[in-house]
Amino acid sequence: MGQGGVDLEEPYHTISDEEAPPFLGEAAPPSPAGHRKELRRQIICYSVLCLVVAAIWLGRHFYEAMVYANIPSFTVHLTSYDGIDAARPARVVSPAFNLTIRINKTCADRADVVVSYADVALSWGRVEPHDCTGERPGRDVAVMAQGKGVGLSRGLRQRMAEERRGSAALELDVEVTVYNDVPDHIFGPDVRDNVMSCMLRTDGHGRSAESEPCTWYSLVPFDEKMDIFSRQ
Repeated sequence: MGQGGVDLEEPYHTISDEEAPPFLGEAAPPSPAGHRKELRRQIICYSVLCLVVAAIWLGRHFYEAMVYANIPSFTVHLTSYDGIDAARPARVVSPAFNLTIRINKTCADRADVVVSYADVALSWGRVEPHDCTGERPGRDVAVMAQGKGVGLSRGLRQRMAEERRGSAALELDVEVTVYNDVPDHIFGPDVRDNVMSCMLRTDGHGRSAESEPCTWYSLVPFDEKMDIFSRQ
């Protein structure tokens, strides 16, 4: 109380406890807006983590799903190769690649195979399982792709040697053209039915793991293809 009966502390009585400034050394409590922002950030991080885990899980089971679903799929496995030393490739090589083509939910009467490295064809081959006439909708087909007198440029040899030394592996592209020779085929006999492209990564012992399901496209309309499968 000041002189003349005037309360000098009256202006401070109107300040509520919520608006009072913090004491020295005491942090101000977080605002509701800041708390909501932090909560949203945590929710987003958790959601992204869940999506990543789900994507990994789905990727592992994708191949199995394609095998059991009524959808054609192709994979390629390299069992061995010879005729080329990837660590010290010669100017002229004659490589041979032994491959296994796994065909699911479709058939192949004939297949042409080309093995390439960096868009350069190294070997080629043909196999004739004649599955479509016998209505065999899926099987493993062995094929050897052979190249003779294939010339390799200096740049290609250097790239191959560096890749082999750096990772002890070699990335190869395999293109397979599948033919269906059934006389009543929708496009007639001896036509290209499917064309697929696969990527293989060899190990240090001339082999590879089975590829992921290969990218492929069909010259037969999908509804007609499904009708063919239903009759098999």
